[in-house]
Amino acid sequence: MNTAYKKQVRKMRWIGWFGIFFFGLCMVIGFAEGEALMALLGLLMTGVSVWILTRAGKIKKLNESFGSDYVAGQGFKRYRRSKADKLKYLTLTQWIVSLMFIAVIYFGIGSLVINLTVGSIVLISMQFSIKQRIKRHVQTDPQTLQQLQHLGLVTQEEQVQALYKDFERWNDLRWDTPILVITREKLKVFQLQQNRTFSVNEILLSDVKKMSVQTIAYTGRRLLIAIGDGMYNQISCSLKGQSRTDSPEEFMSDLLRAIDYALLGFGDYSLGGGSRSA
Repeated sequence: MNTAYKKQVRKMRWIGWFGIFFFGLCMVIGFAEGEALMALLGLLMTGVSVWILTRAGKIKKLNESFGSDYVAGQGFKRYRRSKADKLKYLTLTQWIVSLMFIAVIYFGIGSLVINLTVGSIVLISMQFSIKQRIKRHVQTDPQTLQQLQHLGLVTQEEQVQALYKDFERWNDLRWDTPILVITREKLKVFQLQQNRTFSVNEILLSDVKKMSVQTIAYTGRRLLIAIGDGMYNQISCSLKGQSRTDSPEEFMSDLLRAIDYALLGFGDYSLGGGSRSA
């Protein structure tokens, strides 16, 4: 199994088991003390912890078999939505969450202070974290692209369509941190090594036969992706979402559009799905 996948599977298993014991205990205490909201949240988070354990198992199994067959224009529905549609779904979710908490408060379930606190945290997180991450996404950071061109890793003739990085500024780049570049014909992945040189992996978009995309966080901030030609050329890396202007989820949307265009010969080649440059 790829090293990035091994680390994430171990981390997810630890979080899952910890969540089951901790939130399971909160659920039991909530029922014993008559705190309905505490019991409900404990039950909900225990369920989430079980889901995390299940996801860890699926990620391990899927990576061992290296993903599924990629069919142009099909699958990965979440990442094929436009930026406007993603924001629309989030707004709808906010309304549903608001109505749920209004109902809980109206019927006097649990503590008013806890209800207001939890509801405010959820809604504020969606409005100012999840939504803002999607809105801020920069399709191609010109400073990073300039550095790659200066190092001779990318040429001006390659027509870079999108770029993903896991750092804010070039000086923040650390070894083994991936930089993904989508050109007209290829997906290129550069990783800084300890000797300050870059390893380079690339695959022709028209050769893509296998793909796996695993979400590590609900918001889409962390993704594990694996792409291959069905033979020996395989690229696997972790997108951690550590830059405020780089959304792994939005980058995947760009990558899917580029691959579909390369395989089908038509589609949204411009990748102009609402992204912007800095």
